[in-house]
Amino acid sequence: MVAVLVLRCATFERSAASFDNPDFVDVVIHSYRHRYGVVPGDSAHTEVEARLAEQPEITIPTIVLLGANDGVDPPSVEDKDAVHFKGAYSRHILAGIGHNVPQEAQRYLRTQSEICARSELRDR
Repeated sequence: MVAVLVLRCATFERSAASFDNPDFVDVVIHSYRHRYGVVPGDSAHTEVEARLAEQPEITIPTIVLLGANDGVDPPSVEDKDAVHFKGAYSRHILAGIGHNVPQEAQRYLRTQSEICARSELRDR
């Protein structure tokens, strides 16, 4: 099944403004090449990237929302990332939602206080 995202005109206009940047195509292509390890990232971030490569434990409360219909990075059934979260952690795969969770699944998004108040997120 393919999720179809219908954008409101105002939302599209705000996003489309980025297409007018003369570096847009180069930035997007470099972003994907970096994501897949084909090219190095910006040298200004070398120290941060080295720390993240060590995969440090994440101790803050975390909620992960994944679109079940994500055609870019489909979620696996097995949660291989859970071992990195030492604080309260909850992972949800959202049916009918694709790659852009914040825009496609606004009904699932809540304020931080609402989320943290839910008992299943207080303790693992």
